[in-house]
Amino acid sequence: MTSKLVLVVLMFLSVTLCQVILARPAQQSTVDQFHFAQQFVSTLFPDLSGRHYVLTVESWLALDRPEPLQNLVVFVGTGRRDEDLGYTTGGCMGAVVTSPVAPKETPSSAGKPSPPISKKDDCIPSAPHIAHPQQFLTGAFQFDKSGAFTGFAAEGAAVGNHEAASAFARTVAGHPEMTDSEVVTALKLAGAKYGPADKREFVEHLPIAALEKFIGKLEILSVEFTPLNEYRPSVALGAWPDWRVRASARRPDGTAVVYEMTFDQFRGDLKRIHIAAKN
Repeated sequence: MTSKLVLVVLMFLSVTLCQVILARPAQQSTVDQFHFAQQFVSTLFPDLSGRHYVLTVESWLALDRPEPLQNLVVFVGTGRRDEDLGYTTGGCMGAVVTSPVAPKETPSSAGKPSPPISKKDDCIPSAPHIAHPQQFLTGAFQFDKSGAFTGFAAEGAAVGNHEAASAFARTVAGHPEMTDSEVVTALKLAGAKYGPADKREFVEHLPIAALEKFIGKLEILSVEFTPLNEYRPSVALGAWPDWRVRASARRPDGTAVVYEMTFDQFRGDLKRIHIAAKN
């Protein structure tokens, strides 16, 4: 084979290989997904930024077969989630009991009633355990086999107002005679910004622009929540109204999808988003 023929064959193979590579669907690398998760959390939960918090990332893959990363869990806290801060006892086990003890009688106090004196029983410390940095947000990401984003769910102190929501739920549970309007009043008194009558304000403050940076142009299709009568018997009443938004978008590969999103009623924080339908 002449050198000229060898050169022609190599050029042909090179062009063919480039065509094969370009024809393959683009896949995000693991680094891309880590960066996506970092930017997504800092954009959708801006109150966490600027505080020198640490983002801890966890994931998993099959050991014996190559596969793309499809699950990613992130934690945002004052330090690395598994960082060892040392042992702590966590206080006493059980309540500290007080018991009356009669004072020793003296000549000056003979015959006079004396108030009991209380003493604390010895505190039995709880079993020591390792303390870790406080975490404010746990976020679970899902990606498809090409590495494209398909869903996210968040929980933790950075999402909504758990104390206020729990207090509201306890109030309603303790007063089953409350009318629907009284329940709504209690919700607003608890500090909820987006009660059932606040749809316009809720829509105006939706983080659509922030979401579009990650999933493309969105068109809102519907905004609704579960009726109160379906929530009242439930211990999950603190999540009412569960503002749910459906919006259409087009993915980079041209696929039309419908996202369903759920938002917190106290601050309008994103709680969940997933693809509900594809065209």
